[in-house]
Formats: sequence, structure tokens, C-alpha cells
Amino acid sequence: MSNEHNPVRPPPERLHWIQVKLAFTSEGREPALPGRLVGVEGPELRVAYLDGSEETIEVVEAERLRHLLEAADICRIKGDPMVLVNTYYRVLGLAAGPPEPPRQLKVSLAFAFADSSVTQVLPAAQDQPTLHTLALRSSKR
Repeated sequence: MSNEHNPVRPPPERLHWIQVKLAFTSEGREPALPGRLVGVEGPELRVAYLDGSEETIEVVEAERLRHLLEAADICRIKGDPMVLVNTYYRVLGLAAGPPEPPRQLKVSLAFAFADSSVTQVLPAAQDQPTLHTLALRSSKR
């Protein structure tokens, strides 16, 4: 049975709305960490978190990520794409919209779906980015 603390997990390439909600809000067990996407090698991504730590994560849809990174509206920190990462819930959010991150990131609970999977977290306000959501396979600190 599904509940907010133990959501039913869809196939790894699909993100359930409860999984995304728990990944990016204070309701989840582990918080999402903001960071910069500093390296991409196929499905493997190198993330430098704002707390100074780094991690290699593996994204399920590498081709979709590649297309998203080519967009001109990617939000950047020090020239690198801004990401929000929750390895516990296996969700990556790639920020798009304003060219620079807001002073305080506010995540809405408004989602865009495709094939029963959350593909975007819509912005909470005009100065907030859209988060393009991608499923993660694994991480290596």
C-alpha cells in the first residue's frame, strides 16, 4: 500500500508525483541538495554541491538531459547549470527560467506530466525556476 512516506515506485525511468514531492519538499526523509552540474559523461553526472561536497550520480534519461542542457534558458551558478538533487528519492531537478538562481528557492507542488511521469515542477513564482525532473539510478560520493 502507498502512503506519503512509502510511495509506490513506478519503473525507474518514471517519476511518481509523491516521489517528486518528497524529494523536493520538507515532507521527505532526506532533503534535496542544491548544486552545480560540473561534468556530464553519458549518463554519469558530476555535481558540486553548494556545501562544498561533490558526487557522481547516474541519470536514467541521458539523451533527454543532453537536450535540456542545450536550451538557452538554463539557470546557472558560476556558469554551470543549477541542479537540485535528492539521491534518497532518486530525483534530479535541472533549473530553467531565470538566468541566475533566486535568493531563496521555493518549490511548488504544481507538476507537468508525460506518460504518467512528472517531467517538470512548475515555478512557484515569476522569479523562480522550472525544475525539469529526471530519475536517478545511483550515486557515488
